[in-house]
Order: sequence, then structure tokens, then C-alpha cells
Amino acid sequence: MAGYAFANPPWELIGVVPLFSTVDADQCVRQLRDYELVRRLGSHTKSGQERKRPIKACREDTMRFCRLPHLTEVFILGCVVWVLGALLGDRSQVRAQAQVEKPQVEEIYILRSVRESRIATPTEFCAQAKTSFDSYIEDQYTLRSTATRASDGRMVDTNAGTIGSLHGCFGRTSDPATLNFYAEGLLGRTAFKGIGECRLKSNFPEPGINLARCFLDLSGLPAAYVGGMLTTNSLNSRKLAGMETDPGGYTQVSIVTVRLWKKRTER
Repeated sequence: MAGYAFANPPWELIGVVPLFSTVDADQCVRQLRDYELVRRLGSHTKSGQERKRPIKACREDTMRFCRLPHLTEVFILGCVVWVLGALLGDRSQVRAQAQVEKPQVEEIYILRSVRESRIATPTEFCAQAKTSFDSYIEDQYTLRSTATRASDGRMVDTNAGTIGSLHGCFGRTSDPATLNFYAEGLLGRTAFKGIGECRLKSNFPEPGINLARCFLDLSGLPAAYVGGMLTTNSLNSRKLAGMETDPGGYTQVSIVTVRLWKKRTER
């Protein structure tokens, strides 16, 4: 019944007559014929003036709100289903309208970074004039799209496709467990740059595995954006480049979350 536009209320379509209404025999016959129930009228259909009277078959019922002409339960259920479908359809339309009208001022991305190269003598790209600190490492990454399982959010594909790149610089601080971090990147067609830091944790969850959590305050975005934030949950192994780890069984380098915020349109 979904998607069907009824010209009449459902109780009329299935031969249910509202309380206190008057339906002549011709109307009742037309309604019931659609459901191959005209045979149920029998001798109630007569000619002349009697034909204009509400026929007994369309009036008899013990229900409080409807008169049913000897209908089976399946037609009663059909009426209920129709009403529920109409209600749910209206709610779906309301939700859809709310989603359309709700201003979209944020974009969220979940992706993975893969280190393609590392050099210990940074180039001019990592000059202090740009990064604001002395760099001792320069990395190049590709950004990969991911997929998660709808039932629990578990990531089931960490290499769905290449969607961007990241060029980063790292510098030491007075705290050995903290690094300065600068990067420029491209996510799809959106260019950005950012400045932040990383916190390190060595030899965990086993020797040879080093963890980091990093962030970048993003700027240099297209004019439609006011800013953004990039955060990482990172893991490095003895094998720094590529997707394979040593020891094996891990996903390197980072699971990355990017949030970009747009300017709100003035109303």
C-alpha cells in the first residue's frame, strides 16, 4: 500500500462506513466491487426508492466507530496498516524537511594516513620561517578513505582509496615526549595547513611499537571555511614506511579525524 495515493479515506475503500454516515446501495456496491465483495450484498441491492436507503449490509456492526459490512480481519488489518503508513510517511517527510532546513556548517572525515617517506635532513619546506620551529624530521603521507561496520562502528577497511596527501615537519621540544608538528595537506580538493604538536608513548603495547596522539589547528582553507581541527591516533613500528608493520598485525600510521567548520550563512 506504500506510495499509493488514496482519493478516499481507507475506510471507504474497504467498505467501512463511518458512524452516523449514510451510504446508498449504489455507493456500497461500487466500493465493495473493488475488493470482489459485491457478492456479499446479495438481496440487499434493490431497485427504486429502496436502492437509495442505507443497505443493511453496509450498516450492521458492533464497533463503536465504524460499521463493517461482514468484512474479514484481513481488511481491518489493512485499514490499520494504511493509517500507520500514513503516519510514518508524514513523520519521514518532517524529518527530511528538518534535515534540509538544518544549516550544514560542519564537515567530518575519518581516514587513515600512510607514511610514504621520511628524511632526517628536512628541506626548505620545513624552514623555521614557515613552521615556527626547527625541524629534524620531514615526512610525506598519503591519506586513505576507510569503511566502518554499521552495527558497532568497527573499522573493516583501512585502505578503501587514496583521497589526499599530507606533508609534515616535526621538531623537538624541551619535553622528550612532545614534538612540534607542522603540515600542509590536501583532502579531496580541499587544501589546508596546520600547526600543533604530538605526544609520544614508546614500546607499547609491545616492544617496537610507538604510539602518538597529534593535533593540528587548521587554517589556509578555502574562503567558505572559518577553520578546522585534525587529530590523530598514531602508531609507528620499526618499519616506518608503508602499510606493513614490524612487529606485524597493526595499522600504521594514523587513524585521522578531520573536522572542518564553514561560515554560517546570514539569514
